[in-house]
Amino acid sequence: MNRTHRNRLLNMVFEAANEVHKNLGTGIVDTVYRSCFLQELRSRNILFKKDVSFPIYYKGIKLDSEIKIDLLIENEIIVQIMTVEKITKQHESHLLTSLKMSNKKTGCIFNFNEPRLVDGFKKIIINE
Repeated sequence: MNRTHRNRLLNMVFEAANEVHKNLGTGIVDTVYRSCFLQELRSRNILFKKDVSFPIYYKGIKLDSEIKIDLLIENEIIVQIMTVEKITKQHESHLLTSLKMSNKKTGCIFNFNEPRLVDGFKKIIINE
C-alpha cells in the first residue's frame, strides 16, 4: 500500500471512529464501541475482517500458537478498540507485535475513554 492510499484509508477509519465517539461519548464498554464502529465501516463501504488470527513462525517453523487481532481493515490496517484510562507502552507493544507477526505495516489504537478521540488515538507505521 502506498503512502497516499494508507493515509487516505487511515483518515477514513479515524472519521468512522470519531463519528461513533461523537454519538456515544465516553463511559461505555468496548464491545459496544466496536459494534458501532463496525457499522460505521459498513456504511462507508470500508472492508474489514474481525477477530483475525495469524500463525506465528519462528526460524521458518510454524508454531502451535497464533496472534489474534481485533480488526483488519482492507487487509492492510490493524485496529484495536479499547476503553482504558490511557494508552500505555504495553498497548503499543501489543500492536507492534501484531504488526510484525502478521507482516502488516500499519496499525492504530482507538481509546474511546478519552473525552476527545484524537487524544485516544495512536498509530504505528513500520517503515516500508
